[in-house]
Amino acid sequence: MTQPLKKLSNTYTIMMSVITALALQGCFTGIEYTPTITYKDVKKEKIKTSEEQAIASGFSPENFSDWKPGKEFYVTDDKIGWIINGTSDLHRGDTLVYAGCRNTMSLTGGEARYLSFINRRNPADTVITRLTAPAGQDATPYRVPFTIEMSVIDSMRKTLAGNRYFIKTNLWYDRDGDTRKGRKFIPVTITEIRPFSEEYAAIITFKDESGNSEGNVLMSQNDANSIRGFETLFSISNPRLLYPEVTDANWTSIQNSRVNDGMTRAEVQASLGTPATIDRGHNQSAAYERWIYQDGITLVFIDGILHR
Repeated sequence: MTQPLKKLSNTYTIMMSVITALALQGCFTGIEYTPTITYKDVKKEKIKTSEEQAIASGFSPENFSDWKPGKEFYVTDDKIGWIINGTSDLHRGDTLVYAGCRNTMSLTGGEARYLSFINRRNPADTVITRLTAPAGQDATPYRVPFTIEMSVIDSMRKTLAGNRYFIKTNLWYDRDGDTRKGRKFIPVTITEIRPFSEEYAAIITFKDESGNSEGNVLMSQNDANSIRGFETLFSISNPRLLYPEVTDANWTSIQNSRVNDGMTRAEVQASLGTPATIDRGHNQSAAYERWIYQDGITLVFIDGILHR
């Protein structure tokens, strides 16, 4: 080896020794050393489930494999007579009792399952049969049209009745299901849970913090078609803690879905929700926003502060 090449080789060897020593020293002395991260090293972070979501998960319909004779279904609509053969004497509020099933061949040559139910109100006269359910799907829920599984309602009653939560919506209902304006972010105690409709499994009755004023909300069961689950209606913790900078006067307005001049965008959104459209503009001295809601309410913000 020539003298220049030998000298270059020695220099390279010394440099690599120094780098290796520094790297090893970094492992023990706190000097940061970041190894190369490969795709295999990357793990998906689990999304944390809230306490409200954990409660909602208990309000799910049963898998078909868990159905036992005697399982009850609340009839939500008279239209059930359109899709169930064998009866015209079946109405909203009736209870269907599951009696069993049998597998057979369909007209197309595939396997079909026929479910049998008894009308509890008139069991001697009406046995309902030939409601077809897909075979081979025992490990998934099966929804009988125009009904609610009473096991879902029973789970809601067992979990929620008598408990205190904070209501998150001002859209309240009377006992007949007609809407009325209520308050939100106030403590309420749940007093009753009743089956309601196919879209909203239950109507939840509660009393406010005074124990005098009664309200109702409609709540979905926990499934792929859920419209308004427990987690969207109720909070375990006090929402006021999320807005420590809000004055008591403004918080009272928020609870009643009202707005005051001088509110911030966050306060207005907490009070009225997200607007349908937002128009933005500015001049040499200020930035403007106009919030327009679906019900026609229009609000103007100047530099982020409400000026009506």
